[in-house]
Amino acid sequence: MQGEGAPGEQGHRHSCHSHDVDAVGSLRVAFKGGRYEVSGFPVDALTELPRFERLILDVAKQLWRRENPGRERVPRGFTDGFKMRLTGIQSGSVVPVLTTEDSLEEGLFEFEEGQSYLDRAVFAFEELLRSTSESNRIPEDFPREALTHFGRFGSTLRDDELIEFSSPDSEVARLTPVTRKRLIEHSSTQYMLQDDVLVGEISEVDAGRLQFELRKRDGELIRGSFKEESLVQDLRAVVGVTGTVPLVRLQCLLKTPLMRLEKPEIEDLYSVEVLFLPDHEDSARLAHLATLSHGWYDNEQGEPIPTDVLEMARDAMDPLRALGVGEPLLYPTLEGGVQIEWSYLGITREVEIDSDLTMGVCEYNEATRESRESTVGTLLEMRTFFEGEQRSE
Repeated sequence: MQGEGAPGEQGHRHSCHSHDVDAVGSLRVAFKGGRYEVSGFPVDALTELPRFERLILDVAKQLWRRENPGRERVPRGFTDGFKMRLTGIQSGSVVPVLTTEDSLEEGLFEFEEGQSYLDRAVFAFEELLRSTSESNRIPEDFPREALTHFGRFGSTLRDDELIEFSSPDSEVARLTPVTRKRLIEHSSTQYMLQDDVLVGEISEVDAGRLQFELRKRDGELIRGSFKEESLVQDLRAVVGVTGTVPLVRLQCLLKTPLMRLEKPEIEDLYSVEVLFLPDHEDSARLAHLATLSHGWYDNEQGEPIPTDVLEMARDAMDPLRALGVGEPLLYPTLEGGVQIEWSYLGITREVEIDSDLTMGVCEYNEATRESRESTVGTLLEMRTFFEGEQRSE
């Protein structure tokens, strides 16, 4: 980037036109400062693009609802044709372009008073950032329901970083950590909004209102809502009665009352992952490991554990118990894996399942100070490794 000027100074405009799309506007999104001042682009920051896409979609929907009182759900196909295209990575910036298909005539891109709902949503978003940054004021015409997105959007920004938005014939708007904090405070002064991971059973789903109920392992019921209609099918697939449905892991935006006089609620739901049936002997411990989110160790270190790693750890426990050499214990690793460890008659045994499902096995004899270790690919190979030591004892 050296010698090229400030991040994103090159190529401010990209044409959306191609043989199969019509441009309805282009929005340049530039990530600047901190990590973006060096070559390359941080992988974790790529998550900001789908979050931004969801935010713009929600603003457009809220604008439509405001003009169509009495109608809770937007028309079928309202968002058809919406695309955010990542057209390239320039010096210190990413350039997504919003387009609509040639054949689309209605929906999100239906024109009202000379502007499409998409154009109006982008304009309202940019005006929100400018107003909040300059005077800490939310524009009256911005749908406050959409402010909850800032609990997630912009969360990867560090203190010296920002996201800059610029569209044709419009002043530059910037999202900084300070501006994001103000927006979160405006979204609810009585609640704390934060990304969280919850584990439990889905006990109820209301598809019409986009609401559901989660029963946690301790029996606590948490009401939740979500904005993405496609999640209805995922939730319905796991709804049921206690003991007959699998545990699920929810990536969500949790709304927690500051005074603790009310129950927390799920403000928005991002994903639903099926874990396992709740009656397994190790379900309680595995369910706890499933709730670990990024930075669980010290707010910086500690990766979440993928579902397939948790399932492999679950499947490994019974064969290890069958060896009759003590009770295995489960621990998380900082890299997003699971370590199974147990000691019996002076011998410590370990199984470490990495996030890529690689298994490392190890035994250490405290009396002789001898150890042996290996890498195995299956649960059968794991058991054979430890059985071999038992036969030699």
